[in-house]
Amino acid sequence: MTPNQLSALTAYAQATHAGLSVAIRQTPSHAMRTQTLHEVLNGHPAQAVNDILGRSRRRRQGIFFSGTQWATLITNALPVERCERIVDPACGIGDLLLATARQLPLGPTLDATLNAWARRLAGMDLHGPFLALAWHRLQALAMERHGLAHPRLRLAIECPVSFRVANSLREPWELRAGDGLVMNPPFQAITAPRSTINGTGRVTAALPFLERAVGHAPAGVHIAALVPEVLRSGSRYERLRDWLAQRCEQLHFEARGLFSREANIDVALLVATT
Repeated sequence: MTPNQLSALTAYAQATHAGLSVAIRQTPSHAMRTQTLHEVLNGHPAQAVNDILGRSRRRRQGIFFSGTQWATLITNALPVERCERIVDPACGIGDLLLATARQLPLGPTLDATLNAWARRLAGMDLHGPFLALAWHRLQALAMERHGLAHPRLRLAIECPVSFRVANSLREPWELRAGDGLVMNPPFQAITAPRSTINGTGRVTAALPFLERAVGHAPAGVHIAALVPEVLRSGSRYERLRDWLAQRCEQLHFEARGLFSREANIDVALLVATT
């Protein structure tokens, strides 16, 4: 990501926060507030990021967001009500965490809801502006679900401590028994890390994410992940599948078809408990 692109993403995240703040404090029309929330929660952030980064860079770095349909599929496969926390190590702009938050209970006030969600939802990403957008969108969702505007509420521009700028393949995920793990990791081809159990050469970037998820998690972590279909059916990943079967219970791997025409890759849904 170039410095200019990073600067543009940061400016967009700040503008998103400012727009929400104006909507909640100064916009007199309920319809205008509703429209602002709808834009932040739906396609506008993804389209803005796509425009800033461009298709070729997103393909090289595997930046293809889940969107509502895939995010709903992934999070519905997780027993959210039984998970103490929900962790997304490749958070992006927060599609999976938003889909999860739609299933979480509301607090008595908007502040209470946001505090509870900040404790229960955790995200990691290489790019700070993505995390900022994810948190702003969660605040917008809380406002939408409460169905009102709070004139006294000051929206937080800073992410909570549960949102970390980090390289998820190098830094610890700090998973605990009872956590839920949701993932739509990058799909682009990379050189296999030395530590992989699946040999050498070019592999999908989703492989080390999946190995880290299962290999570093304690027993009792629930996992729902969207990964390239080749991990489910490709002959070269047979060793991976055997390893997963040994380390997981209730392992379910299901082909789900084309991720999108733009990404042009077939995907599978993996659901398991370590």
